[in-house]
Amino acid sequence: MLKNRFSWLALLWLLTIPLYASSIKSMSVEEVANNAALIFEGRVTASRVVQQPGSRAIHTLIRFEVLDVLKGGYAEPSIELSFLGGSMGEVSMHVTDLHRPKVGERGIYFVENPARSQVNPFYGWDQGHYKLKYQPDLGQMSVLTQGGKAIYSLQSKAATGVSGLSHGVARGVGTSAGAADKPLTPAEFKQQIRGMLQ
Repeated sequence: MLKNRFSWLALLWLLTIPLYASSIKSMSVEEVANNAALIFEGRVTASRVVQQPGSRAIHTLIRFEVLDVLKGGYAEPSIELSFLGGSMGEVSMHVTDLHRPKVGERGIYFVENPARSQVNPFYGWDQGHYKLKYQPDLGQMSVLTQGGKAIYSLQSKAATGVSGLSHGVARGVGTSAGAADKPLTPAEFKQQIRGMLQ
């Protein structure tokens, strides 16, 4: 009995430490758009944690209401995407630098392959995850990076094939005001993304 208890505690300890150290390649926003199989605007409506029978891996399944499809021809009113990690009872599995959308979040999402279970279904992780937020001081809905920085511009010809690791924002995504006095609205962001698609 004591031996089983120590085995269980060791397993809990292993499952609560970071599972992966994420090293994600830096990409241009144009690369992210063209390599994603599905790009959609959506709203998170539900989240549930599951553990597959016979597996120790925990996945968080996040359901999105699909509001607009930019790429991929997806015709269903909702989609459920699987993210590795989560908490179930006293067991947690954590993936470093993986940011799962929360219920109520509205955003524009670049999905690598909606039919395949992955660590993070967003292409380029945070490079394919954009939030939409109403900004009362500006009187508009604005597009933000996953980390919360307002996006003022998208550069369609940002350098491609550049080596290096991502810092959470795709190359060509401008988060400094510069000449623009307001961040991009969802309509402006989507129009520019559609223009990048080959």
